[in-house]
Amino acid sequence: MITLIKEIPHIEKPNAAYAKILCHHAAYGKYEKIALFWQQTDDDGKLTALISSVDNEFTLYFKNGDTEELLSFLKVVSPNGIFTDHETACYFGFEVLIPCTSLVKLPPHNSPNKIENTYCGIDYVCDTLAERLNIGDKQAAHADIAHRVRHNCAAYVTSDHSAGVIIYSGDLAVINGIAVKSGMASKGLGSATLNRLLECVRNRTVFACARDYNVPFYLKNGFEIDEKAAYCKLG
Repeated sequence: MITLIKEIPHIEKPNAAYAKILCHHAAYGKYEKIALFWQQTDDDGKLTALISSVDNEFTLYFKNGDTEELLSFLKVVSPNGIFTDHETACYFGFEVLIPCTSLVKLPPHNSPNKIENTYCGIDYVCDTLAERLNIGDKQAAHADIAHRVRHNCAAYVTSDHSAGVIIYSGDLAVINGIAVKSGMASKGLGSATLNRLLECVRNRTVFACARDYNVPFYLKNGFEIDEKAAYCKLG
């Protein structure tokens, strides 16, 4: 049975999708016009799926639930996009738009190699990320980062040539974007920016979702591959 929920239940083995849902709830759980959260349970009340919708972008955590019910639900609500693990995406026949790898790093996070934070502001963060990443509408990204920072569930760092954002809730965190300005690659700025972000969440387990060409960057910085993931749409 799928029901709306106000609180996110705890699970023993979180993945990147669950961590994203938890972070979305920390930021938008009280704003029903922006975000909604559902759970699916079996006949014994055991959790089988969690779903978040933020501006109709869905994140799905799935564990042996009623597939017919869940797929019917998704078709009715018609999400703009879905983030989930790759196994779930294939199981439901979602159309994979961006395949990626979910990586994880356990605390504590200590490294002498980190940038000096210049605190340039969110405008600078969005401009720097947009130069290297697809962040969508910059005004919307700015509003999202500002909202999360204001509610103490995100942090950002900047240097003269880089920026990064991390979102968090409870004992989990997710890298939300790291970028180094054009012409400044291969100077260690990416790793230094990442390590400064990790310092913001020193005692949390951190997930990152990376395209194949970025996986070595995270492996070099102490992350381990957790599972394949994907940004999808309904097939």
